[in-house]
Amino acid sequence: MSHSTISLKGGDTTPSLLYNNLTMLDNWVAYVHKNDAVVVNISKHDAPVIVHPLQGLEGKVKATVYQVKAVDIGDVPTLLIVTQNGLLFWDMAKEKLLGSCVVEDSKEIFLSRGVVVVPQGDSSLIFLGHSNGSISVICYDATGQASIIKSLTKHTDSISDIAAGQVDGNFIISSADISGEMVVWSDSLEVLATASFPGDTVTSMQIFSSFIAASFGSGMIRLYNSHDCTVAVEIAAHARWINAMHYNPNTNLLASVSEDMLLCFWQMPSKSNGGKVQLHSHELLKDCLLTGVRLEDGVAYVTAYDWDKLYVVPVKA
Repeated sequence: MSHSTISLKGGDTTPSLLYNNLTMLDNWVAYVHKNDAVVVNISKHDAPVIVHPLQGLEGKVKATVYQVKAVDIGDVPTLLIVTQNGLLFWDMAKEKLLGSCVVEDSKEIFLSRGVVVVPQGDSSLIFLGHSNGSISVICYDATGQASIIKSLTKHTDSISDIAAGQVDGNFIISSADISGEMVVWSDSLEVLATASFPGDTVTSMQIFSSFIAASFGSGMIRLYNSHDCTVAVEIAAHARWINAMHYNPNTNLLASVSEDMLLCFWQMPSKSNGGKVQLHSHELLKDCLLTGVRLEDGVAYVTAYDWDKLYVVPVKA
């Protein structure tokens, strides 16, 4: 066994069984526990900070949390807390609520999932996916005000993940749903390409170089060419459902975790390796249902369902 663990402390605050249930920024770790967001500073010995959605969604019943994402917005370490009612903005450093954005037609939405931030001048565009297949485009301006400016309606099934990244100097956004449909959007919100693997749920996506990596409930990972969404590489990566992936550009490794208890590191295509994809290494984390992964330089952090520790797994040289 080459891994170690960090205690998440605080009693009953273990990760829930959700896709992509781990996010990190600097020393902050965050994940979903039941109806709350949990924030832990792993450089300190303080108890976890538990954020209740009721604090920000005035006039609404307490909302279930489906995803959290830590991002740096205007030099503020911000946690985006996704509920079926909308989105909360939480300052992790000052431990205070910054604001919220309520989805007005939330009666037609029983969950929201998939969130990504695209910088745009002094403001940010936030893409938030919903169970009815729509995607809310939220403008979060320099004053901390959030408003929905557009709804994208290309999907017909529940959104499962949304990713963003730069390709040839321009941001692209990729959205996917539980039926296996993928849509690639430009930063001006035009559809660039689509792809489909009917019946195979997309669980996680990462955008890097000229590729969109997508993981599936079947255990497959597919690399798509970002310009036309054609399949470049297929990897029979896991024996069971893949719950999360994360790409590190400094190492050119893609980490994936699955219900088969495996953490895998995949070498991605590059000029130096002749454009090959291969398994770099793997780690078996016994008797754990893995729910989230974050790949930093030389180490991966992994969460597991109902497990009160954060796995720390060195990447083998």
